[in-house]
Amino acid sequence: MITVSIAEDLLRNLHAASVDEEVAAGFVVTFRSIEFWLSKEDIDDYLSIRDTVVVSPETAIFLPGYYEHAVEVLSPGPVPGAFRLMRGSQESIELKSQDEQIKIELSRISIRHLLTLLDKVDPRRLREILYRGSPTRLVADRHPDSTDRPELLEAFRRILTVKVVATSEYRSRSKTSALRSIAEAGLFNISYSRRVGLVLSQSWERKPHRLGIRRGEEIQFPRRIYKPDLVAHFQLALSSDSLVLTYLSLYKILEYFFVSTAETVLHRRLTEQLAMPSFSHRRRAHLRQLASTVRRFDQRTDEQRMLAQVIEHFFMPDEIATWIAEYESENDAYYTVPQTVFGLSHTVDLNPDKVASSLAKRIYHIRNALVHHKEGDLPRFVPFTGHEDVLVKELPIVMFLAERLIVKTGDDL
Repeated sequence: MITVSIAEDLLRNLHAASVDEEVAAGFVVTFRSIEFWLSKEDIDDYLSIRDTVVVSPETAIFLPGYYEHAVEVLSPGPVPGAFRLMRGSQESIELKSQDEQIKIELSRISIRHLLTLLDKVDPRRLREILYRGSPTRLVADRHPDSTDRPELLEAFRRILTVKVVATSEYRSRSKTSALRSIAEAGLFNISYSRRVGLVLSQSWERKPHRLGIRRGEEIQFPRRIYKPDLVAHFQLALSSDSLVLTYLSLYKILEYFFVSTAETVLHRRLTEQLAMPSFSHRRRAHLRQLASTVRRFDQRTDEQRMLAQVIEHFFMPDEIATWIAEYESENDAYYTVPQTVFGLSHTVDLNPDKVASSLAKRIYHIRNALVHHKEGDLPRFVPFTGHEDVLVKELPIVMFLAERLIVKTGDDL
């Protein structure tokens, strides 16, 4: 028998809610000064799975034959993706296999999922869940005994989930990985048809990236005219919602000087040889040495070395060391201690002779992980897997180099 105490126990972590009244088919729940309806049928359904349902990750639930996972809607442009996802009065998208053993549904969170979260998830995380599900409008199906109150689910209607339901005939119905893979495949087909990005959410917490705290200094009149191409990439980096695009836009500012810096180094070496009092253009050995210098330079100059030359050419070692010291004084030590970055351990070596090479190796390694994605070739950046957290930590030093380069290479007014 479903009693008030059972309903109160299920909602115990939802501190702003109270069970105020019991009627034959359910309970009246007050939440955020609004009265909601919670049916005994929904409570009974949850209690029947309470001991078997698994929450993993915190945004998904699983039990044999059932998988439900919160979904992130990714949508560029002025029209929110959720509005482009459904057609007309449509509130869900359903897909069924030909043998009808599997059904995929994209719709708002189920009461089964919601009660699991309220009952099993760390209460400290409920704040994030509530933020995701803050009510917008209250126009749900009404229960005949609810006296026209919206269902409790309406308070969380903004949470979208994908559900996979498998019949007892489906051989892999007890494998979480199998149902999750089906959910991902279903999202891809929906994204393909509706041109709206959909990914499985890994956490209730939202982690918008920031390139740094807004500077508090007074805005100065410019003393230089900056290169428009570099400024355009800088503005793209600041305005992009994509960490990958942000990083690559900043990298392009450094890349801009690869050829000119490499040629400067080569020209200096050739000039030194030509300026030697003993040099003679009539001696084949001397000409051969010149050709050998160019050949060795071409063979040894790859993009990582070019990046190191740019850093070495435009930055003094103590300039970089000072920035790192200031950054790590305000944050935890990061760049000067070993960090595993996309499969390789990196440390910025503050030895003046190694600062440029160690920093270039780190930046170029990350660039390759973002750009390349060959099968079996590691390391690789995989979106929405936590790799974004690595980029957030690596962006500040690239931003520092890019900003300084724009200023250093400007023309005086």
